[in-house]
Amino acid sequence: MFFRIYFLIILLFFSTVVQATEYYVSPSGNNANPGTLSNPFKTINYGISKLKAGDILYVRSGTYNERVVIYEHNGDANNPIVISAYPGESPIIDGTGISFNYGSALVVLSGSYLHFSGFEIRNVNITGEYDGDYGIVTKRSNIKVSNCTVHDVWGSGIGLGGDHIIAEFCTVYNCCEENNRYKGREAPWGSGISARRYPEYCIIRHCIVHDCWGEGISTFEATHTTIEDN
Repeated sequence: MFFRIYFLIILLFFSTVVQATEYYVSPSGNNANPGTLSNPFKTINYGISKLKAGDILYVRSGTYNERVVIYEHNGDANNPIVISAYPGESPIIDGTGISFNYGSALVVLSGSYLHFSGFEIRNVNITGEYDGDYGIVTKRSNIKVSNCTVHDVWGSGIGLGGDHIIAEFCTVYNCCEENNRYKGREAPWGSGISARRYPEYCIIRHCIVHDCWGEGISTFEATHTTIEDN
């Protein structure tokens, strides 16, 4: 009996341990590379395609002209997936010339237990030429967006959807430009940062929002939202 219990404890311990991997992305990289610090990938999306629970994707400084979509890549409570600026560096995701569907975003975080940190997001359909309008959108649950700067966006800066989502230490400005310069069609309202469309237990804290053609920070069709120290 003792051996059986001991074996089950050992089995449980090893079943919760995840072998994490660190990957790296750089504008000077190549997607044929192994994604190491010395031989990084070139695009953020390709790096994301490799991620599993517990992995970290470090993004080096530079400008990435790509739409970043994290879909069905899930961490867990003990092993989140992290997509982060390389320490001390400031990568930029630039939406110039990128078209996507109305109501979607340049950065889409659609998974669970994700942490997205340290990016500048800019030039999201800034002329209104296309349909897409958000800077960052979250979906699913247990996602954290931190230390990001979002600016020059046709619609809202950061939209929090899904449960237990956190936006913290972010700066958002020059957003909701559709209400300022819309071209011949009904302009929907927008916010710099918003918990919207039925999320529960979202937190918006330690953020700076200014110069938006809509609400600065809002919560609607949501329950148990915490907004503090902004």
